[in-house]
Amino acid sequence: MSAVFGTVSEFVEGVEEWPQYVERLEQFFAANGIEEEGKKRSILLAVVGARTYQLLTSLVAPEKPGSKTYGELKNIAEQHLSPPPSEIVQRYRFHTCVRQEGETVASYVCRLREVARRCNFGQALSEMLRDRLVCGVNDERIQKRLLLEAKLTLEGALKIAQAQEAAEKCSREISARSPVTVQMVKKSVPCPTGKCFRCGRADHTADKCLFLTARCFRCQKTGHIRKVCKQQRNKSGTRKEGVDMVTIEDQEGEGGVEDEEEYLTCLQHLRVHALNKGTSKPIVCEMRVDGVNITMELDTGSAVSIVSEDVFSHRWPRQQLVDSTLQLCTYSGEILKVLGKWEAKVEYKGQVARLPVMVVKGSGPSLLGRNWLEHLRIDWAAVWRMVVRSKEELVKSIVEEFKEVFQEGLGTINGMKAKLVTKDGIVPKFCKARPVPYALRGQVEEELDRLTREGILEPVEMAEWAAPIVPVVKSDKKIRICGDFRLTINPALEVDRYPIPKIEDLLATLAGGKIFSKLDLSQAYQQVLLHEESKGLVCVNTHKGLFRYTRLPFGVASAPSIFQRLMETILQGIPNVIVYIDDILVSGHSVEEHRELLRRVLNRLKEVGIKLKLSKCSFMVDSVVYLGYKVDAKGIHPVADKVKAVQEAPEPKDISQLKSYIGLLTYYARFLPNLATILAPLYKLLRSGVKWTWTTTEQQAFQNSKKLLLSSQVLVHYDPSLEVILACDTSSYGVGAVLSHKMAEGSERPGALVSRTLSAAEQRYSQIEKEGLACVFGVKRFHLYLYGRRFTLITDHKPLLQVFDPHRSISSQVSGRLQRGILTLAGYEYKIMFRRTFEHSNADGLSRLPIQHNAEDVSEEAPEVVLLMRGLQDSPVDFAQIKAWTGKDPVLAQVLAFVRTGWPEKEPKAQDGLAPYWIRRAELSTMDGCILWCNRVVVPPRGREYVLRELHGGHPGVVRMKGMARMFVWWPGIDKAVEEMVESCVQCQSCRSSPQVAPLQPWAWPTRPWVRLHIDYAGPLLGRMLLVVVDAHSKWIEAEVVEVATSECTIRKLRAMFARYGLPETIVSDNGACFTSREFTEFLKSNCIRHITTAPYHPASNGMAERAVKIVKDGLKKLGTGDLREKLARFLFQYRITPQSTTGLSPGELLFGRRLRSRLDALRPNAAERVERKQEAQKRNHDMTAKRRSFTEGDDVYVKVYKKGGAWEWAPGCIAKCTGPLSFVVQLKDGRYCRRHQDQIRKRSTGCLEEWIPTEDVTEIPNENEQKVMQEHNDVPRPVGAEERLDDYDGAVREEAEQGGGPNRQVPDVREPEGRPRRNRKQVEKYQAGFS
Repeated sequence: MSAVFGTVSEFVEGVEEWPQYVERLEQFFAANGIEEEGKKRSILLAVVGARTYQLLTSLVAPEKPGSKTYGELKNIAEQHLSPPPSEIVQRYRFHTCVRQEGETVASYVCRLREVARRCNFGQALSEMLRDRLVCGVNDERIQKRLLLEAKLTLEGALKIAQAQEAAEKCSREISARSPVTVQMVKKSVPCPTGKCFRCGRADHTADKCLFLTARCFRCQKTGHIRKVCKQQRNKSGTRKEGVDMVTIEDQEGEGGVEDEEEYLTCLQHLRVHALNKGTSKPIVCEMRVDGVNITMELDTGSAVSIVSEDVFSHRWPRQQLVDSTLQLCTYSGEILKVLGKWEAKVEYKGQVARLPVMVVKGSGPSLLGRNWLEHLRIDWAAVWRMVVRSKEELVKSIVEEFKEVFQEGLGTINGMKAKLVTKDGIVPKFCKARPVPYALRGQVEEELDRLTREGILEPVEMAEWAAPIVPVVKSDKKIRICGDFRLTINPALEVDRYPIPKIEDLLATLAGGKIFSKLDLSQAYQQVLLHEESKGLVCVNTHKGLFRYTRLPFGVASAPSIFQRLMETILQGIPNVIVYIDDILVSGHSVEEHRELLRRVLNRLKEVGIKLKLSKCSFMVDSVVYLGYKVDAKGIHPVADKVKAVQEAPEPKDISQLKSYIGLLTYYARFLPNLATILAPLYKLLRSGVKWTWTTTEQQAFQNSKKLLLSSQVLVHYDPSLEVILACDTSSYGVGAVLSHKMAEGSERPGALVSRTLSAAEQRYSQIEKEGLACVFGVKRFHLYLYGRRFTLITDHKPLLQVFDPHRSISSQVSGRLQRGILTLAGYEYKIMFRRTFEHSNADGLSRLPIQHNAEDVSEEAPEVVLLMRGLQDSPVDFAQIKAWTGKDPVLAQVLAFVRTGWPEKEPKAQDGLAPYWIRRAELSTMDGCILWCNRVVVPPRGREYVLRELHGGHPGVVRMKGMARMFVWWPGIDKAVEEMVESCVQCQSCRSSPQVAPLQPWAWPTRPWVRLHIDYAGPLLGRMLLVVVDAHSKWIEAEVVEVATSECTIRKLRAMFARYGLPETIVSDNGACFTSREFTEFLKSNCIRHITTAPYHPASNGMAERAVKIVKDGLKKLGTGDLREKLARFLFQYRITPQSTTGLSPGELLFGRRLRSRLDALRPNAAERVERKQEAQKRNHDMTAKRRSFTEGDDVYVKVYKKGGAWEWAPGCIAKCTGPLSFVVQLKDGRYCRRHQDQIRKRSTGCLEEWIPTEDVTEIPNENEQKVMQEHNDVPRPVGAEERLDDYDGAVREEAEQGGGPNRQVPDVREPEGRPRRNRKQVEKYQAGFS
């Protein structure tokens, strides 16, 4: 068996990272030559440890780890144990890494390389390390030396820093100084006299004395006995107020100092003695040492000025000390360990000096000794007034110093703006404004005016994004306006993923703190200005118009991360300060240090313009509750409220409460051993027939079960890396909530449990309002755990899924209580889920055994409901009657019961009359025995007639009656009832306005021009009238000027038009006297024209004529002054050549079938000339290779005769007829005729006549047809010149066929009738123009 090199221990999370463990394991494989994957997997599973093996089993379930390969197991574990870190966070840690006290330069650079390992700096790693070394070396001398180098590399910077570090160390070793006297004591050390100061014996040291904790019978102090007590009594028996100074004079000879130790009086003893009655407080001076304000106790008995180690490390953490050989000890013989000294810049009352400061081990007060008094002139009058003040006085002075920070009003953070970024391809969403109840409208408008005055809102005219507002009535009856951004901008945002700090990391910063101050920002988010590009994303739509936020509003998904980043940036660099969103906590080791840190924080806030809410701040307290933990000088402790709901849960009073409590325990039964045994006495009470008796046995079992539930086996500590679940439930008298973690194996384990009883008013809430109250109660109680992270909200009330759905808009129909709950949850990122009651027993049990809630009872009525009730008091039906009628109505009584206790899961039958209420079950609530839908009272059937008559008072009409009803009352079918009442009212119907216009019915479009004419008179214009006639087909307008609009004038003008264009079939006119007279009617009847008149006083029926009148009037006005007839002619011509939008053609083109020529036609090139030029060019090119030949009738020729398939041969023939310049009819020798082009004919010599016998496949035009054509041609008589015209005509018609067609294509011999003139038609041009 070969030897094994090395061993691999099990993996321990938190001690070692998984990649490092895998690296060690693979080195083990390499050292032992292990290459087989199966063997690697087996070794990994064998050495990884039981806890990690269990983790791997859970990660690969339902498979087993042995079924995976080594590489798969390694990757699965790495993804879980060491997921890829955020590059941004890693770089943040790198850039904030500074050299620690006592850390060498080499160690610091090594730590920097470790942090930079996951920063992905790439080629810039050396430069980043160099920069961080220079900025974070935490030594002013080294830093200055490095900054002197012009071209500094990492290697050069490291050499310089290490050399400087070595030189300082050597300098401290060779420096020395003579001993002086100082007054300080802090730590027990061996006495230089050789005797123990506690008992006077010399055989042991003071720290090993048996009287270390003994009490002196003389001074009553602990740590020494009476015979060595330094406190003597005077003759009168009273204690001396001062202390004795043990003075040792310096004895210097030629050889130097013989004794370098000087004994000091004990200041600590003086301070303890001063606490007794009759002593004075320490005298202090405010000094500024190296830029840091510090309070020092004035001590003329101390030869040097000193500070303790604790004060030095916290106030001057980067200051380097120089070694000192000075030895200090107390009057009792204790030697004080001197850590070093440094030369400091001391400032006091305008005086500046460089003075030495000694640093001693311990945590005592800072002393101002005689060596400083020699160089500084002390203001003794002020010194006597400078006594150590109480905490209340210190707080008062700080608040007075920074009164701008605590002023009322809204702060504005300077130099920083929030920017919202949307996802790519997002379409803006615009929501319409929601109706605001009239009772709240005045207050809403006042709040909008206030927000506008303060610059939080600004009005805009247009917006792409718009969210509706929801007015919320606060406890002080004031209105708070919130934008519902859940459906508009939140889903479209690229949410800022700036990491919210973990609670554990924040609280670790407070370690060692003894005094704490907690600061709360006033209207935190609204102190942040929005970037100009982001303002358009947060617009709100109100009944007063559109407004946009200029500051970061509440309810935007990115707000927590944006504000966290901003606050960390502002307070960066101040030690012992943590910030979580808008909560700031400052800690300190002493009053002086804490006051200085608090002043630094407040000064930063003052510089950037942040304001705090003084009433919510606490200063200089010994303990504080922060982020769910109690923090004090002893450490961090869980708050008892997290388990108070279980510890103080009352014992069950009946079977129902006992079942709920046992259900709570059963929910976590898998974590509770021996649960059945402990609960055996309680189970007996659940048996049927057993009488309820609660004795000491049951009480003991109840207490033991609560202890078991609160054990560490069930409760877990809050872990930000695990999924958070909040389960909430309510009963008729209490609410409960459980904050749980979902573990890796899928189980839920509670971390905190809360409950409370409902107040008398809350017990009268509807069931859905109680369930909503439970959710809001749980979220508020666990705000510090839930805010800024995503969690799951569990309820057993299904209607809440729609009401609290974060992706749905806030319904204006839900009650005001639920609206306020929705707005409270709008600031959180959550998803809501339904869980059946029997699966929801953890929260259900807490709600049925709540702890007593002693808070003041909430208001029984919401403010908007109070206003509603006041409106109903003056009506003929009062609130008491509605309550009585509701209880007596069978349907409403059942609805009232369902609203109070919960609706059934199945929808009721339609015949029960509950369907309208079932649909609105999530929006119904109760108050004092009445049912409310939103803020509207549900009126029983007996009172509906009275309410309708009240609404109808003053006959307001249907719309106003419905608007009034929607403010106060509702019942199924109320809209129809309102309509029926108005329709049955005679007064309302007799005074109704015109009905809604009828659908448009256009006139049928005639398919032919001048078939239907529309006529009307326009004017008077310049004292004259215009008869306007428009053709319905072409839109051709005729306008004639007349002096007066009479039937005679109308007939005369129409007769002239008919003479030009013909008679129409129909004329449409209004009912004017000139159109309805007997004379006009006879005129139309005699011309067989149908006359249609429109309805009186309805011009739209003859809309075409009305439109034509308007066109003519507008056109004449635009032409300005001048002769009316001239302007009319110019306008009509321009109109008639302009294409119409309806027909697409001009009126003239539709009427005449051609375009009217205008002056613009002269701009168009002549197409005929262009064609002629092209033809001439073509002829010249062709004739260059052509030969002119001529044939006359009777010439002997050869002609091409074509066969089947396109072959041809020459055949003899004779020219029978010239049909064109190049076209001939040829008679073949066999008597047949054929028509041929000149290119298909050649001359034949007369001497070459021979017999031609055609082949069988010769195909020609039928001989009979040619003969017929020739016969007709010879028989028809023609006038002189007709032959030439015919020839020209035939040539033009057949030109294409003869040049491009085949020889067998027949072209009929077409002739014009004799004497008929030719008409050359030209194509109508598309562009017209007027004339002057």
